[in-house]
Amino acid sequence: MKLPGLNIIAHEAFHSANLMVKNVCNAYLKSGGRVQHYEAIESDDLVKLASYFDRSTPTSLQEEVYFNVLFYFGNRGREWLRGLTVRSFREKALSNGAMAIELQGSTSKNVKGSSDMRLCDDNKQALMVAKPESRHCPVQAFQLYLSKITAVPGWNQEDFFLRPKPRVNADGIWYTKVPVGINTLGPLLKKISSNANLSKLYTPHCVRPTVVTELNEAGFSVGKIAKVTGHKNSASVERYIRRGKKRDSIMAGMSDQLTVALAGTMPAPSSTLSEAPARAVTTTDPCALSDAPTRAVATTDPCGSASMSTVKKSLVVEESTTTLVAAPTKRMKILANGETNVVQFIFE
Repeated sequence: MKLPGLNIIAHEAFHSANLMVKNVCNAYLKSGGRVQHYEAIESDDLVKLASYFDRSTPTSLQEEVYFNVLFYFGNRGREWLRGLTVRSFREKALSNGAMAIELQGSTSKNVKGSSDMRLCDDNKQALMVAKPESRHCPVQAFQLYLSKITAVPGWNQEDFFLRPKPRVNADGIWYTKVPVGINTLGPLLKKISSNANLSKLYTPHCVRPTVVTELNEAGFSVGKIAKVTGHKNSASVERYIRRGKKRDSIMAGMSDQLTVALAGTMPAPSSTLSEAPARAVTTTDPCALSDAPTRAVATTDPCGSASMSTVKKSLVVEESTTTLVAAPTKRMKILANGETNVVQFIFE
């Protein structure tokens, strides 16, 4: 219950309780505990999943529809999955003539609760749009699955996930009227990951970061992605942008750059005038600097005030048959304006 005017974080009555929470958190961190975020599904594993899905059996068809519902609509709770009914979805014709499946507004784990049920509805604008030319068209899989469950004798016309039959009899009925429970729907993606020989075992919580990461890498803005995922705050979308291999590649690149800086080396400058090797000529005059490619090292400025720094540069001169023309000299000063990590470069 909310108590207007009472702040349990800042109020002095809760000081000892907040101090205890802080100490417990610090002890947890010191013991090596860290928050383990769910990784996005790797691109290679998504390709494997596409090859794994098969609509020729009741189980494989249901697995594909299960994943597509998670993937296109971004929800992850097993209770939400168990609560899905055929009325949770609606077919919609788009202005361009394409057919799409739309998720009806409903409460979900991704939306904050409220006493007003109208405020609990998902604000997603996600669509599962048909792509008839692709054998992985999600709408075709959805419609095929729907035709199979509506043919089940005694079906209550409500439950969306029904238990698949181990074998299809001559009557052509693929599913039983018994619904799939939450204890089966929850770990189902782990089972699919194992059967498809993916690089790791994924859970439904990995699907949402995958959606955000895929759309972000495709160039969609964070604001547009938030409309698909249902986030009310665009900033919260960015924390989902994570993919293990890509992150490792970026981190390795940054580490390499730091190693280059520490070694004092720079990539060789490209030249369209000559393929001859370059030789370095060093000058100690900080007041006469060339525009040639250089490596800057901060030194004491003998030409100016003590608060300024100048640069000692290594001038790179191309050895070629062309005539070298003296470049106009420049003077560069580096000024620190007193703010943290702010440096001003002045060319004169």
